[in-house]
Amino acid sequence: MPEFRHIVRIAGVDLDGATGVAYAISRIRGINIPLAYAILKKANIKPGTRIGFLTETDIEKIESAIKNPEKSDLPSWLLNRQKDLETGKDIHLIG
Repeated sequence: MPEFRHIVRIAGVDLDGATGVAYAISRIRGINIPLAYAILKKANIKPGTRIGFLTETDIEKIESAIKNPEKSDLPSWLLNRQKDLETGKDIHLIG
């Protein structure tokens, strides 16, 4: 069992280690609950797991899916910028 971390940093946001993974990553601006569950399903991580118990590889999987959701085969309707006016592509903005 990995060591518990009280603060986990993902995408530049400090998250409480005692919170479930799905709700913790939904605290990142631009990620809602349905997108959080979809990211965790693609990364094969149980949503109820406390984020403080995740391994470094699990955190890297989540962070790469957050930064590039279109490359993670997530449906385009989950993205917050569908058919961008400038590029015409489906992109997702996080902040």
